[in-house]
Amino acid sequence: GELRIKFVTVLEDSRCPLGVNCVWAGNAKIQLRVTDRRGRTKLMELNTGGEPRGDRIGRYAINLVNLTPLPRPNEKFAQSRYTARLSIQRFDR
Repeated sequence: GELRIKFVTVLEDSRCPLGVNCVWAGNAKIQLRVTDRRGRTKLMELNTGGEPRGDRIGRYAINLVNLTPLPRPNEKFAQSRYTARLSIQRFDR
């Protein structure tokens, strides 16, 4: 009840595709819209392989744990197929 989180979109996905050996693991960046119980809204852009991986709104810290599915060679996913796993921690003031 105290937060509403909407997974808006995947802004970028340059992660290394399954079955491919890459020099760099890559990064995926997502955008979330987070609204607290007072109606304050914050857009957050979180990354899997870079910073920031997390952000705060009020007493809550939200971190991106992972994004699935992983890319596949020569295949583009529809936005609706992505799932973001988040870690949410509440801090007492």
